[in-house]
Amino acid sequence: MLLLNFICTASAFLTNVSGRLFPRTLLTEWLDWFTGDVRLIRRLVIELKLATTCVQHPFGADASQFVEQIVYNVAYELGYRSFYGLYERLPENVVRQLVINSFLIDATHWDLAMACGYQDAHNLELEAMATELEEDIFPVSY
Repeated sequence: MLLLNFICTASAFLTNVSGRLFPRTLLTEWLDWFTGDVRLIRRLVIELKLATTCVQHPFGADASQFVEQIVYNVAYELGYRSFYGLYERLPENVVRQLVINSFLIDATHWDLAMACGYQDAHNLELEAMATELEEDIFPVSY
């Protein structure tokens, strides 16, 4: 976790520096996406630790539903970001370790949540493209 925090801090610093020195370049855009991915992975690791704690020490009758919701959210976020290239920017072992940890918690709906996140990102992208195309065909004039 310490290494992940260091990578997150360093990438955020590099993103800010490159954003000020070289705005609107591919490097700045890649660093921005990488920083977002590292922050997401850090948050998902924390959520999976919380879910693991809830599995080991159930705090109430709704603990299993809480754990299921956490794992579903983790898988959904990974699916959503995978549409935008999460697997190209991060090492495969990092994401695979998240998946392995979630299966240790008994993630029954992991594949469904990943597919839902990916599909939602895809649908949003299609809607944005359709809106852009519609604006090009029918320009709005006031």
